Amino acid sequence: MDKSYIGQNDCAVCERAGIAAILDRHRKWLNHEEGGERAYLSCEDLSDHSFPRANLSFADLRCADLSGTCLRDALLYRADLRGADLTDADLSKALLSEAKIMYSSLPSADLSRAYLQRADLTGADLTGANLRRALLDETDLSGAVLTFTDLRGAYLEKAKIKNADFTDARLDCYGWLLTHGGGDDNGAMSADVALWFLIVFLAVFSFSVVLITEVL
Repeated sequence: MDKSYIGQNDCAVCERAGIAAILDRHRKWLNHEEGGERAYLSCEDLSDHSFPRANLSFADLRCADLSGTCLRDALLYRADLRGADLTDADLSKALLSEAKIMYSSLPSADLSRAYLQRADLTGADLTGANLRRALLDETDLSGAVLTFTDLRGAYLEKAKIKNADFTDARLDCYGWLLTHGGGDDNGAMSADVALWFLIVFLAVFSFSVVLITEVL
């Protein structure tokens, strides 16, 4: 067919159909079914698409444009998202455990309640991202940018944060359980985290003293 006769809407339909076919073959590949093939979507423009609850585990999404894309509740276990653009993407409640997300762009992305255990976010840009109540235990955040990031209620046990930037981040979370990998290469706690613990301890201690004084 001569593509010059295909309208813009028709092209969009064809594009969605092509992606749907790729996702269907990927599903078969995951289930070891005949006709299955792993999804290779590296460098593809998937911006502003909607893939809620899609199973993209093990998919190749390197350097893909996923800005503004809805991946809510999606399965991205061990997916390769290195260098991908996930600006403003909706990844709330998505399963990203053990995913490769190194040096990806995630400014203002919604990762609330996302499962990021043992994911590699080395050097990722998470400026202004929503990570409220996300699970980040054993996650590698080395060198990541988390300025203005919302980490309230997030869980970061044994997360690696060496050289990560938490400037103006919301850190009132369950997160600073980092005695086995959160600080330097020997697992020592970083100075910033130690200071945070000290401030919290002094605040609780002061409040307790005031409360006891009022009772007496």
